[in-house]
Amino acid sequence: RPAGIISVVNESDKLLLSGCYNKGKILNTSSEGTVFAGGIVAYLIKANIIGCHNEGMVEVTNGGGAIKIGGIVGADNATASTISDCVNRGQILYSHSQQPYIGGILGYAGVPTKISDCANEMADAGWAYSVKCQSTHKVMMGGILGFNEAKDVEVSGCTNNGIVVGEHPSSSTNYICVGGICGRINAASAKVTNNTCGTSSHVKLIANTANQLAVAGGIIGGAHTVGVISGNINNGKVTATNASTTKA
Repeated sequence: RPAGIISVVNESDKLLLSGCYNKGKILNTSSEGTVFAGGIVAYLIKANIIGCHNEGMVEVTNGGGAIKIGGIVGADNATASTISDCVNRGQILYSHSQQPYIGGILGYAGVPTKISDCANEMADAGWAYSVKCQSTHKVMMGGILGFNEAKDVEVSGCTNNGIVVGEHPSSSTNYICVGGICGRINAASAKVTNNTCGTSSHVKLIANTANQLAVAGGIIGGAHTVGVISGNINNGKVTATNASTTKA
């Protein structure tokens, strides 16, 4: 569970993590079990994270189970946390065959996490990607949040100015969801409000004709069930190869 600041945060109502910076590279090459990796925290169980910044690359090239990667937090589980005023300026890269959940801020929300006023940025305008995934498995990835597990998350006032690239090789028949803000939303009371993708943002989906479902959205890739989607603005590109495409 590699992380720039803290690997695992156990449940703590009083913990405030603020003003922390990571500039070092985070790398996981282990093939053991579920992988959690984050620029600030890898695995989170209730805390308030405010004003933290990641500038280091987060790269995962192996894993024995699900992969949960975030520029700030890899996964928030068990008890809800808040993540606010945080910025990711580091590249995120996953290249293997397991199931990834990847976000510029938070990869996986297993609880009703609140993400507000956060940003995913490109530190170098010449980068080919800000967040990139290459996998034959099911893929859920977004510029801010990758996936929520049937919980009432809130994503508000966030900005993505990065290039988000999801790629399936020709052998994959799984589904892939890529979004400028959220990869896939899966909760009846979830709220995605007042978020913006800038003119430099680009959601790029490279799928294949065998995919069960391949979707790309300027704001949300796929919304199974969601309570409120309002006030969001997409100013960036959405491109897809061999895919169903929606600008949600």
